[in-house]
Amino acid sequence: DEVYAHAVFGDSELRHLRLADVSDDMRARTCTVGSAGKLFALTGWRVGWLCATNRELAARAVQIHTDLTYAAPTPLQHGVAAALRATSSSEETDDAAFADECALFGGNAALLTEALTACGLEVCPAEGGYFLVARTPNEGAVTDLDFVHRLADDTGVVCTPLSVFYGGSAFPRGYCDLVRFTLCKSRAHVEAACRALHAHATKVASYV
Repeated sequence: DEVYAHAVFGDSELRHLRLADVSDDMRARTCTVGSAGKLFALTGWRVGWLCATNRELAARAVQIHTDLTYAAPTPLQHGVAAALRATSSSEETDDAAFADECALFGGNAALLTEALTACGLEVCPAEGGYFLVARTPNEGAVTDLDFVHRLADDTGVVCTPLSVFYGGSAFPRGYCDLVRFTLCKSRAHVEAACRALHAHATKVASYV
């Protein structure tokens, strides 16, 4: 799953290393999944692709796919194909083609990290992707579900509780204390959220 391969930010020398590029042997055992929704910031489109050099492996993946997906949105597939052609025909490298998007996400991550830290959250450092993960205040004294409701009520800022992605046995404390904030928003949207967080920082930091 390399849908965030182009969403790398932070260190200017940082590059994503594809698993299939590690070695010829690894390439033969790898199916690489890509996503137009993530690549072009079209998160509702749900159009992607799978690449593999191993025909048998690819055939198995196609076989499974028929049991998971009933139909793909044809008009969106045409749109994605046009976007891919336009990107591949450009003289820009892949890194340059998505540089503005990476700069936006990196800046949003820095702003959110500062605001969330002021609210007492422990932020997990991010070097890419669409999301920023943080531990709820007071060393995770608040469950993720409780936190997201209280944060929305007090600040108007919404985030995702990570417990919705896992079973209860995945957390040593018996509950999840991690939440996820979205970076793939406009700078103005993120700045407004940060202002709200700073304005209520003392209250959020006192959640127990």
